Amino acid sequence: MKVPMREERGEPLRVRKVIGELPEAIPFLAVGEIDPGSDLAESRGVEDVVGRFHRNGLNKLDSLQAVAYATVMSIAVIENYNNGLGEPYRLLASSLIGEKMPMKSATVLEEVPAVLTSARPRLNRAAVVFAFLSIYLIWGSTYLAIRYAVETIPPLYTAGLRHLIAGTILLAWCLGKRLRPTWAQVRASIVIGAFFFLIGHGTLHWAELKVPSGLASLLIASEPIWVFLLTAIAARRWRLNATLLAGILLGFGGVGLLMGRSALNSGPGVFVGSLAVLLGAFSWSLGIVYSRRSHLSGHPLLLSALSLLAGSVQLLLAGTVVGEYRGFSFASVSLRSWLALGYLILFGSVVAFTAYNWLLEHYSPTLVATHTYVNPIVAVLLGWFFAGEAVTLNVLLSTAMVIGAVMLVDRGMARLQRSS
Repeated sequence: MKVPMREERGEPLRVRKVIGELPEAIPFLAVGEIDPGSDLAESRGVEDVVGRFHRNGLNKLDSLQAVAYATVMSIAVIENYNNGLGEPYRLLASSLIGEKMPMKSATVLEEVPAVLTSARPRLNRAAVVFAFLSIYLIWGSTYLAIRYAVETIPPLYTAGLRHLIAGTILLAWCLGKRLRPTWAQVRASIVIGAFFFLIGHGTLHWAELKVPSGLASLLIASEPIWVFLLTAIAARRWRLNATLLAGILLGFGGVGLLMGRSALNSGPGVFVGSLAVLLGAFSWSLGIVYSRRSHLSGHPLLLSALSLLAGSVQLLLAGTVVGEYRGFSFASVSLRSWLALGYLILFGSVVAFTAYNWLLEHYSPTLVATHTYVNPIVAVLLGWFFAGEAVTLNVLLSTAMVIGAVMLVDRGMARLQRSS
């Protein structure tokens, strides 16, 4: 059979059309034959196929080995791999390279989806539920755990110990998987560690000496707004739509309502602490923008481990510089603070973050990001139920405004990306 060359067949629109209609059939044409890291992976066809799989929940090219092989496969050499695949796959390969199929092809191709459905990995339902509960409930409960931990452990030491142990656990796992950091990753982790953990988490832990955990979570929930504003400033390009603008205004209104009434009327030090929380949210947003623009590649858990360790060292040094060691002894730490610190390390950092990365491999980022709507609600309810934090009409209204703002900002940014 003669395979038409590119000059003869022109732009392969038909190829992309067939791939779009039968995305699950492609992987079996070249499993084990093509190196996903080869130059073929840079072809335009990769973007077309990966985009479709991304919308179906496969967010990393290596999430499913067969998908990786499919996207890098050259259409011109499909015939080399179709001999032992059976009649349905031979017909599909023939259609991709332009050969006419026999009249019974439509009937035979109906067999393909049924045969291939079993190839997509079935996710354990219990694992999926546990992963989403982890990022919904565990991350929402960390604010209350921080409040209990800093009762008898200095705040910067609390954050430093938390991230030191969690980062060590993640790094040990990465080394066990033979993942090795590069100097570029180490250098970037120092900067990211400062933005995320020294300033971002350091201010949060310090502020919760005074600020109620529910109030702190609502202020932190404003991060998507800061991320958008900082991204626009860094790119020197402002693009807005009505949804995005409404989200920004609503978010600032909710934060202003929290700062103007809840923070000022909640006792001494709460207003200053709330400003510190906002500073931490701003710093965390800076870290997100920096990490995006640095284009640093690598395994996400390895990069997270390096950033956790870098941030923990900075936190422990900062705590020592400001004198947190004075008057502190491990014997004076209460059982509740120890349990809270252990919870933050094991569940808040290791379990929840591992679940977060696992979900990103199997579901769309938009779905996974719904935890930003749920976490503040969980934090406010837990603070009210366990710590007796006041839930006034002002707090409820601010909660609705901030969560609504985050949803509008996310939707507005999604529309901007689609339009571009």
